[in-house]
Amino acid sequence: MDTVLETNLNTVAKAIKFKEIITFTYDDGDKYRVEPFCLGIHKVNKNYVVRCYQYKAAESKDNLENWRLFDVEKMTGVRLSAVRIKDTRNGYNGGDKEMSKIIVSI
Repeated sequence: MDTVLETNLNTVAKAIKFKEIITFTYDDGDKYRVEPFCLGIHKVNKNYVVRCYQYKAAESKDNLENWRLFDVEKMTGVRLSAVRIKDTRNGYNGGDKEMSKIIVSI
């Protein structure tokens, strides 16, 4: 396994375990600030993915506040923010139907 991917997976898993917001740059060049809820393996392409609640962000072209699935291999500069996720979000019921295997979830 690639060391960057392994570091990203560990950081995302830690964020989910401790309910902490993360920041990162995605392969589209946008910077994101999200609440990660579920990390697993995509059921179709078998990539590592994370289901997140995405905040509206001025630095993002996709200026939507909603649920999104990110490919962990396309994330760079993944950082814990030291800001805790206060509550679960509407629309999240545990697990994820897009994942064949769940590694960790809130």
